[in-house]
Amino acid sequence: MDRLEKIIKQKGIIVYSRIYHSMGAKKVGISMRPTQLLIFGNPKAGSPLINENPLVALDLPLKVMAWQDEKNQTWLAYMNSAELKKRHHIQNAALIAEMDGLLKSLTNQALGYK
Repeated sequence: MDRLEKIIKQKGIIVYSRIYHSMGAKKVGISMRPTQLLIFGNPKAGSPLINENPLVALDLPLKVMAWQDEKNQTWLAYMNSAELKKRHHIQNAALIAEMDGLLKSLTNQALGYK
């Protein structure tokens, strides 16, 4: 997640928040493997989608989740942009495709893929 956050910031994308779910769980006595959520975005991309359908703001800004499984392998996940398009009946296919490409690129870079 540190690599992902650094890459996002280097690209000039705003990082709004980083939520440490496992730390919150620990504070209330619940055991949880490392789990974090990074919230980030660019108003130039998100605002047109929110103007098209205000309910898309329920899923924006973008989020990437990182968690560690029982074998200590780290995984990254995010909502597929096609699902965002479908869920909110977004017509701006070009912007959705751009978001999808960005998410794939960011997560692949963070994982060390070219």
